[in-house]
Amino acid sequence: MTRTLVRRWPTMSMLLIVWLVLLTTTARASTPLAVAFNVSEAGHGEAVTLTITAAVPLATLITLDLDLSLTVTASASDCRRVAAQWQCRTSDSPWIGVFAVAFDPATPAGTVATAHVTAPNASATAQLVAVGIPAATATATTTATSQPSVTATSPSGATETPWLTATPWLTPTPILPSAEPVPDSAEPNNEAGRATPLGVPITLDKLSFWPLGDVDYFAVQVKPSQAGLTLTINTYLTVGLDTQLRLLTRDGAEVASNDDVGPTDPRSSLAIRAEAGTYLLEVRNVAPTHPAFKTYRLEVALMMAPTAAPTTPPEASPAAAPWDSYHGNYQWDTAALIPIGDTVEGLTFGCPDYTYLDLDSCTVPDFFTISVKGGLCYSANTTVAAGVDTNLIVYGPDRDMAAPWAGNDDAAPDEAGSTVLFCVPEAAGVLDAYLLIGQVGRLAPPLNERSYTLRVDRWLPTTATPTATAIPMGTGGTAGGSVPSNGGDGMGGVPSGSNPQPQPAAPQPTMSERDTPLAGIQIEEIPIAQAAQPTAQPTILVPLSVVVCYDGVHANKSCDIDEGVAGVTVYVTDEQSGTILAQAVTDPSGRAAMSVRVHDTAMLIVSMPSFDATQRVSARMPQVKPIMVSTVTPLPALLP
Repeated sequence: MTRTLVRRWPTMSMLLIVWLVLLTTTARASTPLAVAFNVSEAGHGEAVTLTITAAVPLATLITLDLDLSLTVTASASDCRRVAAQWQCRTSDSPWIGVFAVAFDPATPAGTVATAHVTAPNASATAQLVAVGIPAATATATTTATSQPSVTATSPSGATETPWLTATPWLTPTPILPSAEPVPDSAEPNNEAGRATPLGVPITLDKLSFWPLGDVDYFAVQVKPSQAGLTLTINTYLTVGLDTQLRLLTRDGAEVASNDDVGPTDPRSSLAIRAEAGTYLLEVRNVAPTHPAFKTYRLEVALMMAPTAAPTTPPEASPAAAPWDSYHGNYQWDTAALIPIGDTVEGLTFGCPDYTYLDLDSCTVPDFFTISVKGGLCYSANTTVAAGVDTNLIVYGPDRDMAAPWAGNDDAAPDEAGSTVLFCVPEAAGVLDAYLLIGQVGRLAPPLNERSYTLRVDRWLPTTATPTATAIPMGTGGTAGGSVPSNGGDGMGGVPSGSNPQPQPAAPQPTMSERDTPLAGIQIEEIPIAQAAQPTAQPTILVPLSVVVCYDGVHANKSCDIDEGVAGVTVYVTDEQSGTILAQAVTDPSGRAAMSVRVHDTAMLIVSMPSFDATQRVSARMPQVKPIMVSTVTPLPALLP
């Protein structure tokens, strides 16, 4: 027996070594975490999909660190922003998280942005190169259409198909306004070491989160004589902002934090018992909408703790006098249509008559819509009464999900009214534009007696050739206010001391006539007022990521990273119309990434005909579960 074992020992040793090698190779191949961009390079403002795949247990915490040059425009439903990181809690295994990101317009060409993902005992990194030019160019000839725009790409690094959209006004052209948002007066304070010192009490108006990705830090100084009082910190927001507050000690320990005042109120509020010394206050914007020209107000105060039980305040009574004739246009969906060339008078910022609102102090912004035509320029102006300080932002049909066309706070250093000039690219056709107008700071009662007027006109150049002409207009602004469900006052604005910038004159349209009319063709020009006006519906960019795997490698009822099935065609269709919106093929890891632009209430069908698999997902929560194939017959024989 001993001799037999001795003779067989070399063979057994060799088998043992082979088994150990195979075990090590399998362990290394089963990587639990992966992250990838769907393209290797991108221009400024170009939508890029970032996909995280994690084969980890349920409820695992995953953190994502993004380069400051990247802005997140949409995030996975299981993720939220915490300080400078994104934190995700897995709800499936494997878990897939999809983010939509874009480069800050100020990012230099050649910048390499990094996305670093970490999980317990695992990490992964992906890189994206900024090419410095927008994905769309001034030569785009896309016209407005009611069909959704689609980008279908594979995350393997292949060249991305240009995303043709029904919004050519986003294309940078020489006739668009050159005015740009400017940082607020507290900048630079985007690092804790450069925090702006604040005494208490203090109120700061017209603060902003510009440039993209900006974070504001303030050093709040409490005197020894103020110790023991209640320190209160509150933000008041322009529509489309969502603040998040963190109060830290000098050594960085968190004292208190707050994201939202309530489920429907994006303002932030803190109240603590103050101690003598210096606190570090961090203010972030976590809203997915574009922050250009939008501002917020910061109030820091001290108050005595109540010594007696508070008494129930009397119910607020409705205002005695009615509000303006457009009362109710305090949201995007209720924007009032106004004609071009008419003066709209008697406008106010009064709140609706809701019982929970204080009608003596509450203000909301006004939303208006106008019909504009490609190739033409327009001016919008407000004239204000004493006590009113307007801010005006002009948006396209995508509203504040896209960058604004123009904005202005004060028409001149000594004027509280607003003036903007904007030009519509010729290829845009006829479309709707939105005006968001708000009050800067608090508006003293009586609100309904402090009014303003609004007028929008066609702007015609003074010369027939497109030479530069100085136009008296401010360089930046914002529309203040907050949705009435906030219960908060509308604030906004940007520094009003900006110098007017010269604007290029729009080229005059040229008319050509045929010497001989076409035989049998009768042409009739329809006046612009009678032309059918398309109704622009709000749309959102929906990133989708699908994983198809074969559970035949590890047989653990889970999609591991090394079990992907390549070459599977994936379709995305609109449930209501049945229209195919996107199509992609899975890469060697079994992943396919797509982005579609649809109405925010749309329901989407993700299907893989090869396996007769379909899923129904919402545009607001586009989470697609992995498709796991398990079969007795070897899978390659079943592939088409």
